[in-house]
Formats: sequence, structure tokens, C-alpha cells
Amino acid sequence: MLYFLVAMFATTIGAMSGIGGGLIIRPSLSLMGIGLGLATFTSAACVFAMSFVTATTRKVWKTNIPFKHLVFLATGSILGAFAGAYALLFLDAIVVSVLFIIAMIINIVLLRIRDSVQARTVTNPLLGIVVGFFAGLLAGLFGIGGGLVQMVALMYLYGSKPKEAVVQSLFIAMMSSGAALIQYWINGFADTSLLPYVIPGAILGGLIGGLIAKRMKDTQITALLYLLMVTVIVSQLVFVATY
Repeated sequence: MLYFLVAMFATTIGAMSGIGGGLIIRPSLSLMGIGLGLATFTSAACVFAMSFVTATTRKVWKTNIPFKHLVFLATGSILGAFAGAYALLFLDAIVVSVLFIIAMIINIVLLRIRDSVQARTVTNPLLGIVVGFFAGLLAGLFGIGGGLVQMVALMYLYGSKPKEAVVQSLFIAMMSSGAALIQYWINGFADTSLLPYVIPGAILGGLIGGLIAKRMKDTQITALLYLLMVTVIVSQLVFVATY
């Protein structure tokens, strides 16, 4: 029951903010004593289930999804997800947690830059692939879907409004987390023991979060991103200190 509640809460927040939910699930499972491989695989599975439900539902609501831009981000994200999942074979939990903290600090800085710099529309497909690769790398390493990087990239590089970026980010997270799951399976991390508990919660959280996000303001979504990043940094510092 606890796993179900964690998955539902995390994916509700993930669907509201566009981060996928793995940002909460993976650290939460680690704090609960779940091993790195199982926690990461379970987190990626939740992100995939939630993002599929939320992205397809929001598409029905006629939310703007600029496939011309997303295809490059998604391509890089899928490649990065495979690379990150493979790199996980050579890293232990403490290293991954430290990298996770660094990634969150970088994202806070990037989001602050986005707040003070005029948004633009990038036409260079290579840049989209590079940014997508970095987001996918985080997805593969942490099972988080890479949503935070994608949210910042979509708002800053492509001029998307936060509410638009939420759906666009989840669309990409669906692909990157799916690619990560395939690589985890190849790596031998495909432990499905927790999936019967977390997947129903992830689906329900995706539906609830999508409905709430539809009513949120752009400023509220941005504030939620800041809050989530700070909260996860604190939780990972606790994990590292007690490891």
C-alpha cells in the first residue's frame, strides 16, 4: 500500500509539473531501503505509465504539441537514456545520489536564467538533440524521465509557456523512460516485483495530476518546479549523509 501511495503522489506531482514523477519516486524508494537497480527500474516504469496516460489525455484536450521541435529532443533523449542506463552498471548508489544533487543544482540555475532572459525559438536540430541527450542521460541514470531538463529547455530554448511545456515534456519523458526500460532489461535490472503495487498508483496519479495541471497558472508551475528541486536535493543529502 505504501508503494502505491508513493507512486500516486509522485506521479500526481509529476503530471502537474511535467517532471514525470521519477524525481520523487527514485529517491523515495532509495530512502525506503530499496536497492539502486530495483528503485531505478521501478521509477522508470512509473514515469512511462504516467506520462503515457497524461500525454495522450492532454493531447485529446488539444494541447499544443510542436512535433517539429520535439522530434529532435526526443531523439537525443532516447539516445541519452540508453547511455545513462548502461552507465548505471558501473556506478554505486552514493555516486548516483551525488550526481543527482549536482544535476538539480544546475537545473535551479538554468531555471533562474530562464526567468531573467528572453525566451527564443531554436531552429538548430543538433542543439535539440544535445539537450535531449542530456535529459535522457538523467532519465537513464536516475529513472526520472529527464523532465526537469526538458521543462527548462522547452521554456527557454523553444519559448513554450510552462503549461505547454508540461505536456511537451511528458511526451518526451514517455519515450526516454521507455528506452531506459529496454536498457535496464538488457542490463538485468528488470525486477518487476514492485510493479503490481506502483503502476496502478502511477496511472491514477497521471490522471489526477493532468486534471489539476489544466487549471494551474504558469507561475504556479514554475514555483512548483523550484520547490521540487530543493526538496529532492535535501532528501538526497540526507541519503548521502546516512549511507
